[in-house]
Amino acid sequence: MNVKWTKRFWAFAGAAFLSFSASAAEAQSPAPIWTGFYIGVHGGGGWGETSDEGIELGGGLGGLHGGYQWQSGAFVLRAEGD
Repeated sequence: MNVKWTKRFWAFAGAAFLSFSASAAEAQSPAPIWTGFYIGVHGGGGWGETSDEGIELGGGLGGLHGGYQWQSGAFVLRAEGD
């Protein structure tokens, strides 16, 4: 490779690196705020059988949960119930 093409390669690589790092810095979003109420639901199920007596097992469960979180600086305090 001659000197002319080597200089062009490094100039292009440097420009590409600078444009990537600038766009990556702009793409960062602000830190989330964790203060507030929340609620949710959960559920699940299971099944099986035993080989000794031929018993089949199965069932499901579900529930609700909720709470409140309070953020102070880098710390988050939470109270939750279900």
